[in-house]
Amino acid sequence: MNAIISSINTTACAAVMANAKNYDGKLIAQIPIELLQLADYQRKEGSTVKIIAQNWDNRKCDPLIVSFRDGAFYVVDGQHRMAAAKLIGKHDLTCVIYQMTYEEEADYFADQMENVRLLTVYQRLQAKAEAGYGYAKDIFDICKELGVQLTSSRRHGPGCCSAVNALVRIYNSYGHDALVSVLKAVDEIGWHYTKGGYSSISLSSLCRLLAHVGDSEKMISVARKVVKNRSFDDVMAEAYTTYPGRGATSALSQLLVA
Repeated sequence: MNAIISSINTTACAAVMANAKNYDGKLIAQIPIELLQLADYQRKEGSTVKIIAQNWDNRKCDPLIVSFRDGAFYVVDGQHRMAAAKLIGKHDLTCVIYQMTYEEEADYFADQMENVRLLTVYQRLQAKAEAGYGYAKDIFDICKELGVQLTSSRRHGPGCCSAVNALVRIYNSYGHDALVSVLKAVDEIGWHYTKGGYSSISLSSLCRLLAHVGDSEKMISVARKVVKNRSFDDVMAEAYTTYPGRGATSALSQLLVA
């Protein structure tokens, strides 16, 4: 049955392509919503979908950007508009059609800035990884191997890291091995399950310590002596007391390298 449905959809998509109109170099068509699919790089639907549905106005609905790939249509820009259209019972939507590879779609999605909600840093990194950017995929692989769960939420549990900007900055500035060393250090000093352990403050400060001592094992040894099995908050309290007036990263970095 699934094979029959797939065949029917493929035929329907081909018919849409055959009847699409070219306007100023853009291929445009009304595409039945049932033929529109989402690829893995897309986000989960957010709370804005209901708001868009409640305030729907055909005049203000920009065309969706879709990719015709492998005989099917994939939504690249317009996921929330499509979900809202489903809620109000619309049967089709105006779409601008491009023919892209999966990697090109993910890259377009990562770079586009016209979503209803702007992409988080985590979502951008994820899309870049899907698009085949080596640094992005490597960061995900490193975190997976070390048991660090990346997240876009600031409210997260132990072992999770939302400081994606810090990870990217460390990777791009110091390389693969430096990021591995810093993340391992978090675990070695007991901050893996501590609030703030994978914060930007912690990661950036440990990276500065690594740059200062020039060796991963020595960096971990020095960090252990300073931390003394204390929580991130307790160590930060000492850093602020010892170096008053400094910012969080500056204070912790100075405490570690002193």
